[in-house]
Amino acid sequence: MPRLFVAVWPPPSVVDLLARLPRREEPGVRWTTEAQWHVTLRFLGRADPADATAA
Repeated sequence: MPRLFVAVWPPPSVVDLLARLPRREEPGVRWTTEAQWHVTLRFLGRADPADATAA
């Protein structure tokens, strides 16, 4: 089920700065790509795709 949220994306200069920070390898952790980096302002929950198509 898709998850809905409200987010903002940082400017490229901030992404570049964050990308230079070291990342530890941790079991069970999967790092996302830089294009997916965002700050979640509000998580709205899961949504049933059938509800979206019915609206």
